[in-house]
Amino acid sequence: MIRSFEAWDYVIFAICLAISLGIGIYHAFFAGGQNTTEKYYYGNRNMGAIPVALSMLVTYQSSIFMLGYPGEMYIYGSMFWLSFIGVGLGFVLVAVFLVPLFHPLNIRSAFEYLELRFKSKAPRLLASFMSIILYIIFMGLVVYGPAITLKTVTQFPLWASMLIVAAGGVFYTSIGGFKAVIWADVFQSIIIVIGIFSILIQGLIKVGGSSEVWRINEMYGRIQFDEFSPDITVRHTIWGLVIGNMIQFFSLGYSQMIVQRIMSTPTSSKAVQASMFAIPGFALFGSISCFLGLMAFAYNVQQGCDPLAKNIIVRPEQALPYFVMDIFDNIVAMPGVFLAALFSASLSTLSSGLNSLPTIIWEDFIKPHFGKKFSENQATLFGKVLVIIFGALAIGFAYLAYLVGGPIVQMTSTVSSCFNGPILGMFVMGAVFKSANSKGAIVGCLSGFIFLLWIALGKVVEKHVTPRLPGGPVTNCTSFSINHINNTQAFRSETTYSINYTTTEISAEMMQSSEGDHEVLGVYKISYMWYTTIGMVVCIAVGMIVSLITGGLKSADDVEFRYLFPLRRMFDSKRVKQYELKEKAKWNSEKETSVELVGEKS
Repeated sequence: MIRSFEAWDYVIFAICLAISLGIGIYHAFFAGGQNTTEKYYYGNRNMGAIPVALSMLVTYQSSIFMLGYPGEMYIYGSMFWLSFIGVGLGFVLVAVFLVPLFHPLNIRSAFEYLELRFKSKAPRLLASFMSIILYIIFMGLVVYGPAITLKTVTQFPLWASMLIVAAGGVFYTSIGGFKAVIWADVFQSIIIVIGIFSILIQGLIKVGGSSEVWRINEMYGRIQFDEFSPDITVRHTIWGLVIGNMIQFFSLGYSQMIVQRIMSTPTSSKAVQASMFAIPGFALFGSISCFLGLMAFAYNVQQGCDPLAKNIIVRPEQALPYFVMDIFDNIVAMPGVFLAALFSASLSTLSSGLNSLPTIIWEDFIKPHFGKKFSENQATLFGKVLVIIFGALAIGFAYLAYLVGGPIVQMTSTVSSCFNGPILGMFVMGAVFKSANSKGAIVGCLSGFIFLLWIALGKVVEKHVTPRLPGGPVTNCTSFSINHINNTQAFRSETTYSINYTTTEISAEMMQSSEGDHEVLGVYKISYMWYTTIGMVVCIAVGMIVSLITGGLKSADDVEFRYLFPLRRMFDSKRVKQYELKEKAKWNSEKETSVELVGEKS
């Protein structure tokens, strides 16, 4: 019988939440305060590689990986597991290309580079505005994850659970600033590790070992790693999962959340170390999360009841919480550990977004025009007010995500790709092609965004959804708690107007839609794994055409080499040598001037 959370579960959760809040209080009042923008937004740029790596890890591994990855594996099988090869390669690209380009520039906003490279504020403001919209939506999806879990297993009011996550993140982010976010991330990563390993160990005991998990999933056709089709309309292929995901995570490196962490380290070598240290964490956390999805399916097969096939649960991301509440039925406080891990994963991402958004607003929109009118205290107070405002907006978008429904992994990937792909295109244009100009960057970025938005909305309108794999047995479902089933039916009745990806009726509709795919425009069938790559390519292609038409070749020689990727500079070694000699002469001149001034004073 499925149990509900008990007193000890809430105690464990409350303790973990209190520690996160305590970290914010400590950095606000006992660690030098947060009275300057350098401290509040960048932690005085003296962070170590390990805490920054852990913060990078949990920033993008939120409730999406705690709930979405297991749900993905549960309904679509093991192919998604290969995506973590792409994740690792993406962060290698960040370490090789992004860090050596950005860190020496000592930039404060991720998009400051665009203004420096293109000698125009327009590309910077466009990318900043798009990122603000993206972060608000993304934070909504992050808040939505744990809220839907509590709604499923405890009937805890949806609005209340959303408020807990948002209020907690707002509190310690607003008062503690960047350092509070980083060290809270470190603590929360420990809680996440404890949570997922607890589920893994207990699940293996219940199912009978990893070989049994594998055997059952293989028997139901869920083990697959050999989809090599070059067709980009196939939802998951090895090319999309590795190459497409590599580009997607490379694009995340240009987000304010990652750039802010890179710039918080004192040296480029520390930033490279942080980027590389994050890779094993992504592989480990992601692999365990994927395996938990297979384990949950195997366990339900053994029990003779697949709750998703029987409509006891209605969304794929509910599969893991349902599994956890069952296997920990007789173990006091262990569901509370899972709850704490889930909320820690969400808080880490939410707080990163809440800290980055005011930084973008301040650095890209306020400081260039009104910065001199603000004292340091006023500037940090302005950031704290923005944290509260964006926290409220996150709740609103979380409720919107709840109404829309759908697999959370695909929802998140699709939304982020529509924005990040074209933005990545602007960065790559600027760092590779000297003839790229601001007009090309703007037109290219907007073209990529509009094209991706057309594909994503078209897929929704045409209802092109990949059918899920056949579910497990349901013969023993009558033995489950009638109260739990009734509660779930009540929950389902609230969402009959949303897209339901798990009910038998909709599955039949999906199958029918799949049979009539010839009526769907081919571009709407493109896998979401390729969206970032498509956005980048469209941006670069259109942007370079516009740049060449508008005189980009004439201004190519004026581009400073420090704004190009280090590897790109190798293709013009003569110009690089001239640039280095020029910089050396400039440095010697400044040094001589400094010595003369010192001599005059003495």
